[in-house]
Amino acid sequence: MEKLLLLGFITFLGYSCVFARAEGTSKAMNPDIGANFIIEAEKGSAHASDGFRFREAEFSLKSDVDPYFTANMIFSVSQDSSGQYGITPEEVYVDTTTLPSVTIRAGKFYGAFGKQNQLHTHAYPFIDAPLMSTALLGDGLNSPGVSASVLLPTSFFSEIYLQGFENFRSLAHFRSLFDLSESSTLELGVSGLTKWAYGLDITFKHRPTDRGQGRRFNLAGEWMSGALDGFTTAPTLDGTPTQGFDVYGQYEFLPKTYAQYRFDDLISNKRIRHGVLLGYAPSEFSVMRLQFDRSLGGALASENRVIAQMNFTIGFHPAHEY
Repeated sequence: MEKLLLLGFITFLGYSCVFARAEGTSKAMNPDIGANFIIEAEKGSAHASDGFRFREAEFSLKSDVDPYFTANMIFSVSQDSSGQYGITPEEVYVDTTTLPSVTIRAGKFYGAFGKQNQLHTHAYPFIDAPLMSTALLGDGLNSPGVSASVLLPTSFFSEIYLQGFENFRSLAHFRSLFDLSESSTLELGVSGLTKWAYGLDITFKHRPTDRGQGRRFNLAGEWMSGALDGFTTAPTLDGTPTQGFDVYGQYEFLPKTYAQYRFDDLISNKRIRHGVLLGYAPSEFSVMRLQFDRSLGGALASENRVIAQMNFTIGFHPAHEY
């Protein structure tokens, strides 16, 4: 049954693409359609998932509904713990378009808790999520709910998110973005989630304005603390809140080629991880990455791990979050 559903879903997307390209067909009658897929190979000294794997495919459809709403649907195809492929609605929501300085969102979507939680798998800075993000939020806060994002009347960019999810869990996220120069920006964010968790994030980006002659540089960090029933995958032994942080830097040392370093510290579980990554992105639609990690400390054995990833996008490709 699952295979028939998957085949039917892919067939539907294929016919939609063909119909959208038909001569004389109105663009207004067809959504923007895109797909992303990830292929990986992994080898670790103490890891059960060694070998080649098809990690995930994402299919996205986005369109104006009418002058008042836009709709966005993102479906993921991946294997579950039993090895069977299934279709999961990652995000399905509508946004308002006409309210001044306010956007209302309703549906199923990623909560605006920090930076990492809002990213889809193909947009992760590293191949995997930080230790702290996984320990506190598991696969992520992604539930049915309603959201209001409000642009504040300040001389610099400031925005606040107020969101409510199932089981009456509520979230607030505030962020500000500052221009440090023509090519450098700084973002600061703070998040709070009932039942309960807190987070701080900071992101610095340098993008030269010399048409690619300069080299881009990013530096980011995120701290979290909390204890979330139904989410937390690495509770502490003494019952204290799960707490930790990660920092990473990225430098483009050659055109389309960059290196990254990440340091994870899951403070509450005394587990740390060092990671380095080499990436090559010939275009915005494709990237190849090679990552090496060394994890040590805590209750788990030390581990070295190497992951190679090919990440491709076709069709509609919206801009990623800052």
